[in-house]
Amino acid sequence: MSYSIHIPYSNPFPMFKLDGNGKRLYTIYDDKISSVQGRNYTQVWCEEDTLSFQISWFDAPLDSSKTTTVRFYVNGTVRKTFTFNYGTTNVQGNLYTCFAVQKHTANSLSLNNGLFVFSQKIGAITDNHGERMLNEGDCFRITITSANGSVWESNHMEIVASGEGTKLIHYTNSSETNELVYNTYFGWMVYGYDIRLHGYYTDTSLASDMEMFETSQGGRIMITATPKWVTTLHLGLDGVGLPSYYTRLMNIVMCCDRKSINDFGEFEFFGDGFSLENFQTYSNEFYTADITTKDNKMYNDMDDGSGTFNMLAILEYETSQEVGYVVTVESNGNGNWYLSAPYAQAQSKLVGSDGMTTLYLKYIKSASDEPRTISVYKKNDNLLGSVTVNISAIMNSGLNFMAIGDTFLIK
Repeated sequence: MSYSIHIPYSNPFPMFKLDGNGKRLYTIYDDKISSVQGRNYTQVWCEEDTLSFQISWFDAPLDSSKTTTVRFYVNGTVRKTFTFNYGTTNVQGNLYTCFAVQKHTANSLSLNNGLFVFSQKIGAITDNHGERMLNEGDCFRITITSANGSVWESNHMEIVASGEGTKLIHYTNSSETNELVYNTYFGWMVYGYDIRLHGYYTDTSLASDMEMFETSQGGRIMITATPKWVTTLHLGLDGVGLPSYYTRLMNIVMCCDRKSINDFGEFEFFGDGFSLENFQTYSNEFYTADITTKDNKMYNDMDDGSGTFNMLAILEYETSQEVGYVVTVESNGNGNWYLSAPYAQAQSKLVGSDGMTTLYLKYIKSASDEPRTISVYKKNDNLLGSVTVNISAIMNSGLNFMAIGDTFLIK
C-alpha cells in the first residue's frame, strides 16, 4: 500500500532527496549551478531564533511497523532522533514543540492523514540525553528517513553569535484558507516560522497613492490620497547572493498575510514584491523588494506597559459524547491572566502566566451548532482576547479535521 509524505516548501530551509549512495539527486537548480561558477552559501541561525518545520502524510496505513525518523546531525554526529510510527492516532511527543499526530480519513478507517511538527528555540533544543544541543560555531543539518528507506537531507546550517548583517524574517498565515495551496498547516504552528538571511536596507523614500477627478471645467479634484514611506530591502550575502531554492520560499513569504522583520516590524510589499538580480559570474541571486509598514502605520508607539498575546484553539479529539480542545496561550508582558470557558466541563477559570501555557477543555457534544467563546482576561478582569469555536462544525476528512481554530494576535 502506497502513501505520500510531503515536505512543504514553506519550511525555512530546503530539503534534498538522496540516492542509495548518499548523493543528492538532480534538482531544477543543478543546471544553473553547472553552467556558471558556484558560490557556497551557509544559512545561519542565532540562539534566540525559533527553528520550525513540518512534515505531512496522506493515506498512511495504521501500521506500527512503518516509521519515519527525523535526525539532527551536529558537527557530523547524530545528536537528536525523533521516530514516529503509523500505528496509533494518539499524539506522539510534546504538543506544539515536537510531536506527530494522525487522524482517520473519512473514506476508510484503515488509512490516515497526519502531521509532524518541530518548533523550538535554537538555544533550548536538547539532544537525546537532555543536554543543550546547539551552540555558537556549531554546524548542523537535518535528515528525514521514510518507512521505505527514502532519505531527505537539509542544507548545512551554522549557529552564529550575532545577527549583524542579517534580517530575521517571521512569517505565518492567520487564515487557513490557503493551507492547501501552501501544503502547510499553519494552524498547528503556534509560533509560525523564522528564517534568518543576510540582508540590509537602502533607499528610504516617500510615495503617494492619489485618485484625482477631472471636472467638466478642466479642473482636478483630489478624491483620496495616502502617503507611504517606502524602504528597499536587499537579501543576499555580498559576493555570494542567495541560492535559487530560496526563491520559492520568498514567494510563499510574500503571500503570507502576517510577516515581520526583527528590526522593521510587520510589513507589506509596495509594488510587485521581490525582484531578482542575476549575475553571470556565479549561480546565486540577490533579492530586492520595496516594503512599507503594515497598514501604512503613520505613528510611533509609546510603551504603555502592555504586552503581546497569542492564543490558538485546536480540536484535539472527538468521541460520540465529547469534544476536546487544546488551547495554547503565548503571553509576554501581561503578567498573570486566566482563561474563561463557559459551558465547558472544566473549572470556570484556568490560570496562566507569561510564557507558553497549554490548557485543555472538554465540551459535551450537541446535535446542533453551538459556538463557544474561550476568553482570556488579565488578573484585573480586562479582556485580552478570545477565540470562538463551534463544537458541531467538524470536518471529517484530512488534516482540516484537526485544526478548526484560528490564531489571533492581540496587543
